[in-house]
Amino acid sequence: GMIDAHSLVQNGKIQIEDFGGRTVAVHTEEKGWLVWQVEENDDGGPARRKIQLVKERLDALGKESLFWNWVELVQFETDQTKQGENSVGSAREDVMKRGQQLFEAHGVDFEDFWRGVGGTEDMPGMAV
Repeated sequence: GMIDAHSLVQNGKIQIEDFGGRTVAVHTEEKGWLVWQVEENDDGGPARRKIQLVKERLDALGKESLFWNWVELVQFETDQTKQGENSVGSAREDVMKRGQQLFEAHGVDFEDFWRGVGGTEDMPGMAV
């Protein structure tokens, strides 16, 4: 797609400015060219802000690897739910239980940490 878009610019059929700051372009046989403008000031909403806060807090504690282990855990449980191997409620319980074990293994008090970031609300896969 990038090669084709570059060719269109080089041939003068479109201007590079037409792509804006952040653009995703995809070509499909069925739909042709699809172009999405990504808003540069979009912060991703409450879930993204919460994830950023969690990462910043764990980084400040020197626990960057805990953050990535936690992300992997949430993604795994979410995938299990999508594949029908787990119910949403069961997946949330598993994330909370295994998350607590993971945090404790890294020497971080699970309950205190989540209270410090405003709870698990807005957290994908964790809200209970």
